[in-house]
Amino acid sequence: MKHKPKPYPVLQGGFKSKGLVYDCALLLRELDIENFTHRESNYYEKRDKTYTLYRVTVNGKRRITKYLQIIGFSNPYKLLKYEQHFKRENGPGGI
Repeated sequence: MKHKPKPYPVLQGGFKSKGLVYDCALLLRELDIENFTHRESNYYEKRDKTYTLYRVTVNGKRRITKYLQIIGFSNPYKLLKYEQHFKRENGPGGI
């Protein structure tokens, strides 16, 4: 959940494996859940090394709601966090 300037729902997964990220993105698209992928490179001066990370991101109320209906969470804390956000956003009734 990002908080700029008000809470905005975002799901992200970051991995070293480019193939894993693209396979996840493809699976989400097959389930009709829009997403995007990107690559991040960070240089760590102490180790004099650049690390590359690939991310798959699902953002927005409709996309997250669809994700929760089709896939959901196994972590009760995460589920509660998003349910509270949508309940606050929609009033009574929740997701």
